Amino acid sequence: MDGGIATTRVRDLRKLLRFVTQNGFEHHVAMVRGHHADVVNEAVTRYLGWPIYHHGAEPEPQLFHPNRF
Repeated sequence: MDGGIATTRVRDLRKLLRFVTQNGFEHHVAMVRGHHADVVNEAVTRYLGWPIYHHGAEPEPQLFHPNRF
């Protein structure tokens, strides 16, 4: 088996799962120890142009599509 196994507590897990299933996201996740959401957000939106969902962000989370042009 590649990778590792971990457990975590996710605040408002039902809300997150509803968003994931209603918006067609894959159910796989990646985790890293620490607080790196801002760096990952910048890399994924700026350089890859992928939409991001930040669970638990204020205001109410939604997809972010960067304006690249």
